[in-house]
Amino acid sequence: IFVYTGGEQQVPRDIRRAKIDESVDTILARAFYECQELIEVEGHNKLKKIEEGAFFRCPRLRRLMKMNGVIEIEGEAFNNCQALSDVDFDKLEIIGYRAFGHCKSLRYIILLSIRRAGAYAFDGCTALTEAVFGEGLERIAVFAFNQCYVLRRIAIPLKDNL
Repeated sequence: IFVYTGGEQQVPRDIRRAKIDESVDTILARAFYECQELIEVEGHNKLKKIEEGAFFRCPRLRRLMKMNGVIEIEGEAFNNCQALSDVDFDKLEIIGYRAFGHCKSLRYIILLSIRRAGAYAFDGCTALTEAVFGEGLERIAVFAFNQCYVLRRIAIPLKDNL
């Protein structure tokens, strides 16, 4: 298991499992870019942000665990993580542009604390059948569910000004 401590640390491209050190509150941009063998990442509840392209093109990444503190996921953070199927973000409020683009194994998402989902956020999630949002939802940007061919249900609580 590789322990990510942030900063100037170089992440080996051949790691299979990663654990985010408790001292890290932000996973830096492109930190795990193209880690072809990565299958699992374990976070912690003090982790707040995942920057742009942090896990871009990690085709075998399946599970994200203990990501309950994450509030923001920037653009393309998990783009082309084709095996990603198990995600858990209890406090997530902001999803950036194409953050989960082409996550072809993602079947459902429950994002009760989400406020904004960026353009093309779930573009090409061809297995996605259901999306559930909470009352804090303010905006779903253009083409957020582009090419989600089997999407059958989007649940959004009724409220004023939405």
